[in-house]
Amino acid sequence: MRRIKSSNFEIGLSATVLGAFLLLLVVPVGVDTNDIGGDARVLLRPDFWPSIVSILILVTGGTVVMMRFFESNNNINTTKIVKRQINPFGVAASIIILVLLIMAEQLGLLITTVLIFLVATFAIDLERKYVKFIFGVCFPCLMIFFFDYIAGIPMPLGSIISGILGR
Repeated sequence: MRRIKSSNFEIGLSATVLGAFLLLLVVPVGVDTNDIGGDARVLLRPDFWPSIVSILILVTGGTVVMMRFFESNNNINTTKIVKRQINPFGVAASIIILVLLIMAEQLGLLITTVLIFLVATFAIDLERKYVKFIFGVCFPCLMIFFFDYIAGIPMPLGSIISGILGR
């Protein structure tokens, strides 16, 4: 058995274990599905999307583990250690996102999601600002529109928007 000298294997293995833990234990125990009848639409079941996310974590982690085994020996032995510097913009973005999550109840889902999308996309890269701005505003608005009007699941608007709309 060869020794794998990379953290990719450990990260993939950890993600695989986390995905399996979520899928097999957390979702069945933590998501209440007792009041759902048998004719409920699959996409609207409370355990559907947590299960999908768990499966994606499991598959992604397994893929990283398998890719590590299929790489050539040259790539494994020539791994360079790169000293990374802390990006102050990334730290600031993380703090802003944390504050937004704390204020989510007052801001509501739409405003919080739009602001987090914008902060995260601009923290990753500052190129194509207009595309990121349009995507950061349109995608959360489409999500809210889908759940609120098509799926019939009311989304929390927060105390600010609710006060303005009089809801």
